[in-house]
Amino acid sequence: LHLGADLSNGCVQGNDLRCPFHHWDYGPDGRCVRTGVGDPPPSNARLFSFPTREKYGVVFAFNGAEPLFELADLDIASDEVLTKVSFMPMRAEPWTFCANVPDFQHFIGVHRTLRDDIGHYDRIAWNQYGLQFEFTAFPELGRAPPIRSKDGEQGTGLILVQGHLPDGRWFGTLAAMTLPRPGETNVFIVVCIRKSERAEQGDEAADRLLLDELTTRFRAMPAEDLELLETAHYQPGALTRHDEALGRYLQMLRTFPRANPAAEFIR
Repeated sequence: LHLGADLSNGCVQGNDLRCPFHHWDYGPDGRCVRTGVGDPPPSNARLFSFPTREKYGVVFAFNGAEPLFELADLDIASDEVLTKVSFMPMRAEPWTFCANVPDFQHFIGVHRTLRDDIGHYDRIAWNQYGLQFEFTAFPELGRAPPIRSKDGEQGTGLILVQGHLPDGRWFGTLAAMTLPRPGETNVFIVVCIRKSERAEQGDEAADRLLLDELTTRFRAMPAEDLELLETAHYQPGALTRHDEALGRYLQMLRTFPRANPAAEFIR
């Protein structure tokens, strides 16, 4: 709020955010607490402070003055979980990735994880800002052991999946999305597993190898979607009976609150 430098290029100093240009420091409430040369900060040097949560190894900011919903919890306590975070850019907006979750038809042709009996849509629990349902994936259309999971979405940029691997081990994976500019998405892919007994004793090597393997596996699925989502165009009036869940999600998108709470701070 001095000469308009981009604070995403700055750094954190203690609990303050430092501008890279003239080293003005902004506190957690957005107020400038000091300038780099000691001049008193202007009284109007105050940033918008987004509601935040630190969860699953990621810091979330809600695009609004007050959050519309609370982030869902994992089924396993955080101190029992190991996580790995990776990053995947996409040339499409976050809602298109989210729309993939209730689009059950594409799990047959693209991911080969769902058989023809795709009637999951009648088991979806909807709420005002999201959905949740139980899902059974049949890798390679049943030529590998099935994986049962609980899948959910919150808002227009968060997918959360929890379940058990064929050996009974709990896992969780989520895609947390940002919109850096129109038509682009930064997807943060978080993979979680329950710590093994050896990891509890300080030997995490085997668990870290499993995290790496699952990260590769869970990144492969959105990678199969990337080119399709980057070129797809959603057209009204062309859905079929098996698009019932997708159609309901798209309707939720149309009524989802729009917000730009920081507008007056960044003009």
